[in-house]
Amino acid sequence: EAGNGIALDASGNAYVAGWTQSANFPTVTPAQPTLHGMQNAFVTKFSSTGTILYSTFLGGHGTDSANAIAVDSSGSAYVTGSTTSTSFPTVNAMQSPIAGSNDGFVTKLAPAGSSLVYSTYFGGAGGFAIAVDAAGEAYVAGATASNSFPVVNAVQSTGGTPAQASFVSPGNNAVISKLSADGSKFIYSTYLGGTLPTGGFALGDIARGIGLDSTGQAYVAGQAGTGDFPTFNAFQPKILGYGNAFVAMISETASIPCVYQVNPPLPTPTLSSFGGAGRFSVDANSTSCSWQAVSSAPWLTITQGANGSGVGEVVF
Repeated sequence: EAGNGIALDASGNAYVAGWTQSANFPTVTPAQPTLHGMQNAFVTKFSSTGTILYSTFLGGHGTDSANAIAVDSSGSAYVTGSTTSTSFPTVNAMQSPIAGSNDGFVTKLAPAGSSLVYSTYFGGAGGFAIAVDAAGEAYVAGATASNSFPVVNAVQSTGGTPAQASFVSPGNNAVISKLSADGSKFIYSTYLGGTLPTGGFALGDIARGIGLDSTGQAYVAGQAGTGDFPTFNAFQPKILGYGNAFVAMISETASIPCVYQVNPPLPTPTLSSFGGAGRFSVDANSTSCSWQAVSSAPWLTITQGANGSGVGEVVF
């Protein structure tokens, strides 16, 4: 067994989450009384004097691990982690079934620990940290190697391509998501990361910790391992070495500065003082980043794609 996360409530009760491979792991008023498969997550609540108040397995018939836990003012526990189980328990889920070979999960347990309020897969990602606000909305931080991670009201709507990572990384980007109080939808969900290797290596970007202030702003810490990790109002704007720590503040109205790249046309266009023809692509780091193509030459007319956002093509 391993305990990966712990949280305390106002009464001094301790909530522990982790994983176990033991069929005889102690259970008390469990939501899931038996081990399914080889390894399941577990959630255990101790009183302030160390007595087990509840203890439950949580998982399916694959490999499940709880990585972090938070608790709200009513005593409900919120757990996030990763799973390979196609049979991971889902209740009032916003995503079911599993989206790939390995997904994250987010689960809310009732105060007594004997039932699940909601439990959902967390598409294509692993959850490494979780926090909950006064309204019961969960904030999850983690990482994904998926290019189809669900994004909603995102500050960065696309992630790095796994093939670009090479050598030592699957191409992780950090991800941060805020779930509604009933777990039925994302309030926001975003990538946070880059694509470029650092000196031939791309260690990937992983969010490992998250905290909240009284206004619901999320503060995220983790590992930045890509050369173009997005920075904003930074005291250190560039990565030094192969991997650095990062700290970021995410708000529901936050935005990352737009970065644009104009890619040379292939094949080479024909241009002359009498006219020209060709095309080129524009690549912005977010679909919320708009751009406009303007010709300064009277003999060259843009025929398609004069306005766009995110990734697009201009034809002239």
